[in-house]
Amino acid sequence: MKPRVREVIVVEGRYDKNTLLQAVDAVVVETGGFAVFRNGEKAAYLRRLAEKRGVILLTDPDGAGFVIRNHLLGDHFGSYAGNAVRRCKLVPYHTSRR
Repeated sequence: MKPRVREVIVVEGRYDKNTLLQAVDAVVVETGGFAVFRNGEKAAYLRRLAEKRGVILLTDPDGAGFVIRNHLLGDHFGSYAGNAVRRCKLVPYHTSRR
């Protein structure tokens, strides 16, 4: 049985979403990468979800992920993301096996 997550989980792309849905029972929303900058409707939807349920923001540890994460934290989620997101140390996750 998958663990249930109350908060909305926001990820960058559809593959991230599909992978995460295999592991948890949660509402997972994809930003579509940089499309979130142009899509006011999705931004409003994310803001409403964050207000009601809280949000877990998972982005890739690269330049694009950094820009998207800061955009969402600054403009959309504000206090709803919680202090843990702002204080966490980002540790790169590498999927390659050595």
